[in-house]
Amino acid sequence: MALQNKLVALDEELLRYGSLVVGFSGGVDSTFLVSEAYKVLGDRVLAVTIDSVFCPQSETQGAKELAASIGVRHKVLKVNPLNDKIIASNPSRQMLLL
Repeated sequence: MALQNKLVALDEELLRYGSLVVGFSGGVDSTFLVSEAYKVLGDRVLAVTIDSVFCPQSETQGAKELAASIGVRHKVLKVNPLNDKIIASNPSRQMLLL
């Protein structure tokens, strides 16, 4: 399938959703998806970035700037995963499977 055909198929799929929330890191993949979704759906797209102690502030700031340059609505959710006792205890993988 030619690249242009894939892009048309993506746009058709996005239209079927009608509205969309995209996890937005500001990386290549999420930036492409947010840009294309915004082109197709306009203000019915919301980009969401997680801000936590595990994410450098420069990445969060970069996501904010990219979202602004695209024009898409953007929300930053502040999350502290260390408030979760299981995550804070840093259990082994086997413990998580129990």
